[in-house]
This record gives sequence, C-alpha cells and structure tokens, in this order.
Amino acid sequence: MQKIMNAEVAEILGAFTGDGWIENRGGAMYICGHSVDDKAYYDNYLGPLVSKWFTSVNPKKFEYWHVYGISIYKKDIIAKMLDIGFQKGKKCYTAMIPDWIKNGDISLQIAFLRGLFDTDGCVWFEKTKVNKILQPRLSIISCSEKLIKECGVILARLEVKCEIRRRLNISQTRNNNPYSELRIRTKDNLKKWFEIIGTNNKKHRRKYEQISKSKTQIFL
Repeated sequence: MQKIMNAEVAEILGAFTGDGWIENRGGAMYICGHSVDDKAYYDNYLGPLVSKWFTSVNPKKFEYWHVYGISIYKKDIIAKMLDIGFQKGKKCYTAMIPDWIKNGDISLQIAFLRGLFDTDGCVWFEKTKVNKILQPRLSIISCSEKLIKECGVILARLEVKCEIRRRLNISQTRNNNPYSELRIRTKDNLKKWFEIIGTNNKKHRRKYEQISKSKTQIFL
C-alpha cells in the first residue's frame, strides 16, 4: 500500500493526535469531539477529508460516550494509518509528531498544528486577578510533554511566541495526571496563529473574531 504523506494527511494526523485513538487490536479508529460544538467541523471538514484520503466515513453521535465524530473499522485502512504515524493504544503520554512531519516542509508542520488545535485546542478571554482585565488566550494541553515541546519548536520557527508549562492537575476529575500546556497570551501572537496556521473549526473562528473586535488594550 503506497504511503500518502501530504499537508492534508498531516492535518488529519494532528486532529487524531488531539482527540483520536486506535484500539490495541487495530480493529477500530475514532476521532471524536463535542457532540454540539464540533459537529459542523466533523460534518463539513474532517469527515470529508478522511473520506478523501483513507475511506468513506459518515460522522455520527456516539451515544455511549456522548461525543460526535468519525470511526473506521477496516483493518487494512487502519494498518495504513499506523504505517504513517497514527499511534495505537493509550497514547496519552507518548503522543508525538511523526518524523516525516517534524523533519519535513514547514507546510506539513503547520497543517499538523492546525489539526491538533481544531480538536484539542481552545481560545478564550481570561480575567486577570489584579485588575480584572479580560485578556485573550489560546492553548493546547496534553499529558505528552514531548508533543507540546515539539509544537513549541515549530511555533518558534514561525516566530509565534508561546509559553510551555508543566502543570499538576489537582482537579477532582477522573483524570488527575500531570499535563503540559502550550499557551499564547497576546492579541498580536493570536493574530499570527490565525494568519499562519489558521483553523477549520468554526467555533475557534467565531471566538477569534470576538477577540479581534475587543477593545482591550492591556496584555501580559
């Protein structure tokens, strides 16, 4: 089976790295997100993109998990995906950017970042503790420190300033493991992200447009 390695496939791989998994036996692959907020992204963009390069998929709601997304149950297709860097099993701590993307053209790296952000990133306003000013933020969080550091290297090449922090999750949720966070803090750097990397998830685009129209002038 011929390997397919291009920017669109790199974007699919980024989306999978953010919110996807392959069962240990290699018989099922899923990429899923919020059942309401991400539905348009899967229906109008990621579903058709996966159908173009791998096999026809029909996005749907997975009632048991209360999520919406895509699935593939063809072992030959999944084997093809594994061959180009999709990871099988529990990849929480081991997720990374495949070498053909990391060492390839910058366009591949940009596409991977876009896919990762569209499934596992967020944009929001944060209120400062001291003067209560609303400030724009963009972040990507992962338990894989390696993945976040690799993303930081790409952003440095693109001259998009970011911070990387290792944090302890002290919440009372089921997953209370340490995680790494990549965070962009200023409107100028958010603008660079959306101009250079962009997004194909409308929920991120709407939030960014809200931030762009903000009259807030003071940023950390």
